[in-house]
Amino acid sequence: MAVFFGTIFNDNIVGTIFNDTFIGSSGNDRFNGGSGFDTADYSNLRTFFAAPQSITILPTGGILKGSLGSDQLTSVERIIANPFASNNLIDASTSPAPSFIDVDLSTSRLTVGNVPFFGTLNFAVINFDDVSGTNQNDFIKGDRQSNRLRGNGGNDTFFGTLGNDTLDGGTGNDTANYRGLGRAITVKPTGIVEKSFNGGVDDTISIETIIADSLVGGNTIDSSTAAFGASLSINLSTGGASVFGPFPTINRTFLNFDDVIGTSGNDTIIGDFQANILNGSSGDDLIGGSDGNDTLVGGFGSDFLAGGNGANTFIYNSRFEGVDFIADFISIDRIHLRSSGFAGLSLGSLAASRYGEGNSLVAAAAAAFSAGASSSAAILSVGTAAGVQVWYTNNAFNTAVFGTGANLLATLSSTFTNLATVNQSNFSVIA
Repeated sequence: MAVFFGTIFNDNIVGTIFNDTFIGSSGNDRFNGGSGFDTADYSNLRTFFAAPQSITILPTGGILKGSLGSDQLTSVERIIANPFASNNLIDASTSPAPSFIDVDLSTSRLTVGNVPFFGTLNFAVINFDDVSGTNQNDFIKGDRQSNRLRGNGGNDTFFGTLGNDTLDGGTGNDTANYRGLGRAITVKPTGIVEKSFNGGVDDTISIETIIADSLVGGNTIDSSTAAFGASLSINLSTGGASVFGPFPTINRTFLNFDDVIGTSGNDTIIGDFQANILNGSSGDDLIGGSDGNDTLVGGFGSDFLAGGNGANTFIYNSRFEGVDFIADFISIDRIHLRSSGFAGLSLGSLAASRYGEGNSLVAAAAAAFSAGASSSAAILSVGTAAGVQVWYTNNAFNTAVFGTGANLLATLSSTFTNLATVNQSNFSVIA
């Protein structure tokens, strides 16, 4: 093993048959490792002003050193960058077809596949921050630093890690894969990906598919901050999602997600087999839970809600949210009322003195009164031809209960629901 030190001049150094190390310096140098496992070490490379100097690896073994010059490496298997320099870059963007890269910065591994005349080449790349891929199908993984990763052309796959990263797919059908992250993620409308427990925030650009970690819960698609005029259509069982207007339609695929928060527009949100939390936010939404014990929140607007199979929960945050239609409410389902939005109702299971039912509002109010209501706030279930209407009133003692102070919350479809299947136990008040 030999150690060769570059000078400030243009050096041409050939190694031995052993494992050699070349110490990079300024100048336009040529390092040929020969046989063995050889290293080009730029860990102490500094500018003329003693600042740490970053380097860029090019596909043909070129090393760019900023104002310090450029080197050419031949038969060198390990490249070490200066750990104190920012944005040390692996740049494969000019690689000829059909070459592609498979890089993992967390393990300092770079594999170049389909290299003409050579096949597969393996390198150790240490202290690198950023990657620019080929125009083929690349596999790119960062580390715990704030990485800038770009796929360029091809159908690229990025593997999410901790840190505040930029994942830019470029052209092609690209994927950000967060399997193995061990943390829940939340995807925002602009492509921002928040990683729970201070795992960092990624900026995904031109990424068509985002895969969450299926071994953790709470993976969420949060479209609540989408631009005014936008609406969301998503089906968690297929992963397909589209965002419509006010800009051109954006189509994405989301896999292993549990929960959805809609836009201010009219959304269509369909769950899957898991216990989903589906929140329409504002607008007149269509929300379907599919299988699983789901939680549906229509939010403001007149929403169409269907829990699907399982024991489902419908949450109302305020008496003023609008009138919903619940298509499949059955006896094992529940309606939860947020205490801050329903004055006079105490936390916990709805008290008998706060519930009344009948075939008219007056009859329902009388039932609440007969039950011994200590104040006028109550939930009233009213049987109609269309199903059971669920009302909140703060005037249960008055025969004009349906007037000022009364709000219709939902109609429970007659296909599944009548007064015999709804009672006080279906309602709770939550914080």
